[in-house]
Formats: sequence, structure tokens, C-alpha cells
Amino acid sequence: MRPETAVIPAGGYGSRMEPITKAVPKPMLPIIRKPVIHHIVEECAVSGIEKVVIVTGFCGDVIRKYFSNDFEFDQRSYGPDNYFENLDIEFICQDKPRGLSDAVICAEKEVDGDSFAVLLGDDIFRGPRPGIAQLCDSYEGGHLIGAVSMSPEKISNYGVLIPCEVCGNSFNISAILEKPKQRVESDMAVAGRYIFNFSIFDKLKSSFSLKKTESNLTDALNLALREGNKVKGLKMAGTRYDVGNEQEYIETIMSAVREGWY
Repeated sequence: MRPETAVIPAGGYGSRMEPITKAVPKPMLPIIRKPVIHHIVEECAVSGIEKVVIVTGFCGDVIRKYFSNDFEFDQRSYGPDNYFENLDIEFICQDKPRGLSDAVICAEKEVDGDSFAVLLGDDIFRGPRPGIAQLCDSYEGGHLIGAVSMSPEKISNYGVLIPCEVCGNSFNISAILEKPKQRVESDMAVAGRYIFNFSIFDKLKSSFSLKKTESNLTDALNLALREGNKVKGLKMAGTRYDVGNEQEYIETIMSAVREGWY
């Protein structure tokens, strides 16, 4: 039941952070000494994930090089804290960015087991316990979405979960709204952390086929809800940092310096 594989979509253009993303993939933007994706893969390693599949796009070689084995360099940089040493890291190339659904579909053949985790490549999560570990601890099948409380002025920038049947930090979901323009009652924003049952691939393919353009995870999850599949949310303890825009990128760096996690 506990997922052994994680998928990290890291192949987008990073248009909100241009022009630097013309040469540097957004997941490789530095948080002082370590790039964003370092923190995400490290989160997988300390959460008991055994295999990480990174879906890259243009400039994907930069990410590959960062995670390539170099004994002397790794010993000098990480010492005994080399979280990646025993982690199986695989790379899949997404030939053209077509949304998150297509990125996850690209990794289908690499997924082991009935469930797998997805961690978005531009979100860092910091908390008393690693973000994806919190989801793994609570996972009971179906599809599970990590959520954080978000202020009304910011929540329209994210996917929003409409909860029902709340039990502690866990809740069933009646609908998911993608960047809603209208005011919503819920303050539960998607935190960029998911655990999916393997059946999500059928929903991803169906939603992508229906839109015939870029498709996001929200489309597939709403399709799963309409078909009566189990979709739950978990309010996570900690802070989600979205490095996909300038202001939050700066705030992430400042937080890393204050708290010493860079």
C-alpha cells in the first residue's frame, strides 16, 4: 500500500520566471547552495521512497548532471548525508510540455506497485515531518491530495479542494477547482503533493484526450470523483513554498537563510 516510487514533473518552460529559465530549468533554480529539486528529491529519500522518476524537458541534461554519481564530489559536498546514494533515480524526457497530466503519463512504465507519489517540481515543503511522508502515513488507498491552508488573496493562484466529511486533518473531497476566479468558501489549497492509485493513469489519459491540449491533474481527479472513485485530502503540517513566481522565490530563499536549511 505504501508507495515505493515517486514521480517529479520537471519539464515545464518556467515561463513565469523567464528569462533565466531559458537556460536554467525552474527546478534547478538555486536556494543558495542547493537547487529546488535537490530539496524535493531529498524529501523523497528521507520519506522512505525507493525510486524517483524525474520527467524532464528542454535543458534536462542539467538535472541529469546534478544527480550523476561523482564519488569525490559527493563525498566533499554531502559527506555522510548523501541522501541520494541508495536512491534509484530515473529520467524520462517529455519531448514537449503538455501539462502535468502528460508529464505523469510519461512515467507510467517506470511506476512500481499499485500506488505512487507525485511531487511537483517547483514546490518545496518544509514541516515537522517531510511532506510526502505525511501523506504516506495517512494513505489508505484511492487518491490522496496534500493540502495547506491559504489566505483568500492567494488561493486563486492554486487548485482548491472543496472538503466534505471532515475527520481531523483528513477529509473527503466533493470537488477540485483549478485557480478559481470567484470567491470560494474553502481555504484548502493543493500543496503539490499527491499519492495516486495506479488507476489514475486511465483518468489522466481520458482528460488529456478530451481537452486535446494541455491537461492538469485537476481534470483527471475531477473525472475520478465523477466516476465515484475515492479521493481524499490531508491538511499537512508545515509550509509550502512555491518557487514558480518571483515573490515567493525570494521569500523561500529568505526563509532558508533564517532557518538554515540551504
